[in-house]
Amino acid sequence: MKNAIQPVITNYHNNELEKLISKKDSDLKALARKQGKNFADRKLPASSGDRLQPYIGEIKSGYEELCANINSQLQPASHFPEVKTEVMNAEVEEHKTNEEIQKLEEQNRNSMYEVENGNIEKGNNAIFMILIVTALISLSEVFFNSLAFQAIGENTLYSLIIGLSLTIAILILAHLAAIFYKKMQNPIQRYLLVIVVSIIAISLFTVMGNMRVIAMEKLGSSVSSISFVIINSFFFIVTALLSYKYYPTKEERQKREAYNKLQKDIVQRQSEIKQHRKRMELIKSHVNEKAKQTLHQAYYVEYTLERINKLYKEAIQIFISTNMLYRTDRKAPDCFSDVIPELEINKDFYIYKPNNEEERQ
Repeated sequence: MKNAIQPVITNYHNNELEKLISKKDSDLKALARKQGKNFADRKLPASSGDRLQPYIGEIKSGYEELCANINSQLQPASHFPEVKTEVMNAEVEEHKTNEEIQKLEEQNRNSMYEVENGNIEKGNNAIFMILIVTALISLSEVFFNSLAFQAIGENTLYSLIIGLSLTIAILILAHLAAIFYKKMQNPIQRYLLVIVVSIIAISLFTVMGNMRVIAMEKLGSSVSSISFVIINSFFFIVTALLSYKYYPTKEERQKREAYNKLQKDIVQRQSEIKQHRKRMELIKSHVNEKAKQTLHQAYYVEYTLERINKLYKEAIQIFISTNMLYRTDRKAPDCFSDVIPELEINKDFYIYKPNNEEERQ
């Protein structure tokens, strides 16, 4: 079956043929009147023992020629094999498409099982929690750090910038310390890392604590620098523990990437399944419409041939009535009572009627 589906006209009607039939019928009936009068002037057919066939041969052959012309132009018999071929191709295509859909659905079931039985989503929520806690800690730290720098005479904007930079540096230190600690397997290396980081952090917190004490004294409050060191150390440890416990390792990031790929593949397969089904609907619709069009054309040809046969018999009656009108002997030939000869029409086609299963489809 072709990939490009051509539009199908479901109601068949041929205006050119209808004009041709009308003109030909008018000409042949005029001929019937003319010949009816001509033969009547010669008292033909004979009143008895004659046959009708020799006198209407030209009229009969004219209508037979008209039927042959219609069959030649429309060729109804040639369309049924084409429809049958398209139906067979559609069935093959549907079988292949169903197999592909089943394959995609099976892959999706396997992928969804991996997604539903994994704990990767928890990691995502944990990272979100880390960001919220870290943001809250950072806000308070930026505020107190900026106050400390204002206490030593710096302006507000500069104090905010320095306070923010210092807060970010402390968070990075806590995060990196946790990451390196998680990667290290040697206990001695871990102890050394904790000692070095603790010295750096406590020293920094002590300096910042003293600056904050100065700031608080200017505000009329008296607070020990040890209190700030303890508070900062607590926040530092919380940040480090959160990073240690929840920040994804390389293996966890790979799982996350695999999870995202699974989700992407599932969505892509669902889209492919939808496209396959839509394409099959279009193919079925096209085949059905093509079958309808072929049926309508065949019915049109059959109806038209029957109509021409009726017009032919009307023309013969015109010949008979005209002949009787102009006969001087006023005798009705006995052959006028004979059965009018049937047209010799080639109906080398049949009306295709789909079975119940095809109609349901």
